[in-house]
Amino acid sequence: MKILNSMKNKGQKNFIIFSFITALKLSRSSKGLGPEETLELGHHLLKASLFRGGNTKDLHATWLAMASGDTTTALSHVKNIAAPNVKVSRLLLLAGAHPDGLEGQNLILKFASNGNLDMIQLLVEFGATLSLADAAGITALMKATQNGHFEIVSFLLKSGAEINSTDSKGTTALVYAAKFGHNDILQLLLSQPWPLAGCSQATSGREALIVAAKEGHLDVLETLINHPSVDVNEPCGLSNEVALCAAASHGQLGSCQILIKGGANVNVINDQSPLFIAVKEGHYGIVDLLLNQGADVSKCQQSPVSVAASEGQVGVLELLLTRNADIEALSPEGMTPVAFAVSKGQTRSLDLLIKAGANVQGKDKNKRNLLHHASLVKSNVKLVEILLECGLDIEAMDKDGMRPIDMAIGHGNEAMVASLLRKGAKLGPTTWAMAKGKPKIA
Repeated sequence: MKILNSMKNKGQKNFIIFSFITALKLSRSSKGLGPEETLELGHHLLKASLFRGGNTKDLHATWLAMASGDTTTALSHVKNIAAPNVKVSRLLLLAGAHPDGLEGQNLILKFASNGNLDMIQLLVEFGATLSLADAAGITALMKATQNGHFEIVSFLLKSGAEINSTDSKGTTALVYAAKFGHNDILQLLLSQPWPLAGCSQATSGREALIVAAKEGHLDVLETLINHPSVDVNEPCGLSNEVALCAAASHGQLGSCQILIKGGANVNVINDQSPLFIAVKEGHYGIVDLLLNQGADVSKCQQSPVSVAASEGQVGVLELLLTRNADIEALSPEGMTPVAFAVSKGQTRSLDLLIKAGANVQGKDKNKRNLLHHASLVKSNVKLVEILLECGLDIEAMDKDGMRPIDMAIGHGNEAMVASLLRKGAKLGPTTWAMAKGKPKIA
């Protein structure tokens, strides 16, 4: 009554009386209150200001604990997660709610995800387990990093979160910072002391470099390249990738530029060279950059011209030809770029190479000419027309005595068989032998 008498505002008095009556009504339940009712009771207990002085919150908490069926369930309720009331949550924790939430729930992870620093601070105050992870091994620190919550990351680190913990794929918070382009968080993580045991800063830094290169986060790349623990040319332990190769594969021209400026070796070999990868993927700008920076075509497992021709990367192919790349480079099987173009049915590549002066009369180590290679290509009969216009022998035999039409029949290439017959290919004993068991062709 003293509280009410001290108040001059009639509306405020009415609200307190309402909250008091509501709290009493809720508390009279013969069964323990459900989670939503528990949250409501906590709200009204605080608004009614039933106790003054001393351990007011403890008295409220005692009332709440006696009335509620399960304070942890209330704390973990979807309503309190979506729109948490910090004061009510504190009351629930004082009443005995577990700061981790229900078994397997990991409340701190949820609030790290949605960026609620106040709730995280509250849970940590009451002993929440910072190392708890979800099914994928993701901790609160990783989740806050993913979503760019700098203040939460900072608080978790100060509270003892393990900076080098990894998820189920071996990924640290540092790598997540690189992946999602949060350079401020990345710098914060790099500035922290890292334990000697577990994933090292250098290992995590290399993985972060690879990820940043793929994603094209240039400011992150700059930070990592300039950090003493990161070697721009060293393969990442998890994926065994090299940053420049990763950037070339994903078409990240900006990443390639920064990496080269930071000392990346343009001729590094990571299964294939950056140049080979860029040519194969058709990344014109990166191919141009690598060539300008001294990329050695001999470091490629296959001739860049052959790769561009077989993949149909006409723009890159034209660029290579303007740089005087070897138009007659031979593979171990004796195939030239024009042979690769034909074998893959790349008509545009073929046209470009012919115009550039490629030799179309050559044969590979099996003595097969371009028509032999064309005979295996389905759905591109135009190849035959182009090659015959270049004067190729339609009856030429390989080392096994096979003609183009024989090979087309053997591989069941009906359209090519029809095209070769129309162009004058003759039938012979081998032809009928190859057609056996193929009624449509026969």
